[in-house]
Amino acid sequence: MNRLEKKAIGKPEKWLIKAAAEIHLDFSDLTHEITSYFENHCIRRHGNTKIEKARGQLPVTPADFDRIPSIVKSPDCVIIGIKRKDETFIAYSKKFEEGTVIY
Repeated sequence: MNRLEKKAIGKPEKWLIKAAAEIHLDFSDLTHEITSYFENHCIRRHGNTKIEKARGQLPVTPADFDRIPSIVKSPDCVIIGIKRKDETFIAYSKKFEEGTVIY
């Protein structure tokens, strides 16, 4: 997969679209996706066990990307409307047995 290739994760849940609309964000046409750039960045910057352990975190592994659909479908916590430059993001977190994953 090259830098621009994307994998669709799925549409946001209806409750998320409704919550976003309450703060004047239209997520009705949104499709969650990840790019190969995102995957490579995460592994390169956050996949080293020694470095992440020193930060008090677990390293990102390729298997973590398989969890993203379940995190998006049933998160424990969501932050809607994170702004960076002219983009709006959503942050999801879900607790698993070995730790909490943030997407």
